[in-house]
Amino acid sequence: MQLLNTKSMSHYYVVLDLEATCVEDRVIQNQEIIELPCVLVDSISGTILSTFRTYVKPKFNPVLSKFCTKLTGITQQQVDNAPSFPHALKMLDEWLYSNGLFTRGVTFDIVTCGNWDLECALPRQCELSRVSVPWYM
Repeated sequence: MQLLNTKSMSHYYVVLDLEATCVEDRVIQNQEIIELPCVLVDSISGTILSTFRTYVKPKFNPVLSKFCTKLTGITQQQVDNAPSFPHALKMLDEWLYSNGLFTRGVTFDIVTCGNWDLECALPRQCELSRVSVPWYM
């Protein structure tokens, strides 16, 4: 893992693309995040500095549909062996910290493709898991 240059003001992007439980032809009740992947990117050079990925064990819909596996490429074994969502968030915090993102003079933005990840999926999952949405999200 590479620690960021913190000698001067630095800005980074954390690119996030959540995956969640799903079924074909309808919205699933208590849709849950099953993958939490991030890429840390230097905003000036565009260089990828570090990556983070964990699968997440769903609590309310523990068995993935065939549609979900086909759509996401995530297998039942991957989620069965994964941490709970609260633990996955803790792992993400530790990764961000280990990369120097919580250091004075360092700023970062979470970047997603559209609003679903941060406006829908994350707040719903945090509510289901009874944890707060992280301040940086």
